[in-house]
Amino acid sequence: MRRAFLAIKYYNSNVATSLSQRWFINPNSIHKLVGGRFSIITPWCDRHFDEIDSHNQTYELTEGDNRKSVDISEVVQVPEYPTD
Repeated sequence: MRRAFLAIKYYNSNVATSLSQRWFINPNSIHKLVGGRFSIITPWCDRHFDEIDSHNQTYELTEGDNRKSVDISEVVQVPEYPTD
């Protein structure tokens, strides 16, 4: 989950050039990238709320920003290993 969070954060900060290209970070966006159970993802997001919320607020992102014609997994790449 941490790798997915960091991948979205990197994409939003270094690849996306406009609000329409950025992704709101929440359990759904993390799930779409790495799969897993929401019963595990949601508590992880709750524990990292401040960090996630700070990033979303930096770019003024809302859940509506994830309604795009392309799936997040098609544009955001999660490295297999944390150092990638």
